[in-house]
Amino acid sequence: MVKSGQREYPVVKSKLNILRETILFICSLILWAYCMIVFVIFGAALLGIETHLMQLIRTILNVERSELQNLFKMLFSGLCIITAYMLFAYTYHSVKRRGKSVENH
Repeated sequence: MVKSGQREYPVVKSKLNILRETILFICSLILWAYCMIVFVIFGAALLGIETHLMQLIRTILNVERSELQNLFKMLFSGLCIITAYMLFAYTYHSVKRRGKSVENH
């Protein structure tokens, strides 16, 4: 007869490959640094900050201030359209659901 007791689950033992983890960490840092630079440049273009460093980085990335502002306007208008659609769909379905619950009673 088998005794009841706590089950033993197999334990996976592994060693991390230091070289692979170091390369992954460095690539991650590079990606995060690039994202932060783009975020700062985008914010500076929207706020109208014109420093030598901002102009240099925009030249390196090959973007103009007007392009960034147009992109922001397009993204903002898309956000407004999506928000309006979601609000309309929410109110439409909640009114529709409310109508069904009144009919059932």
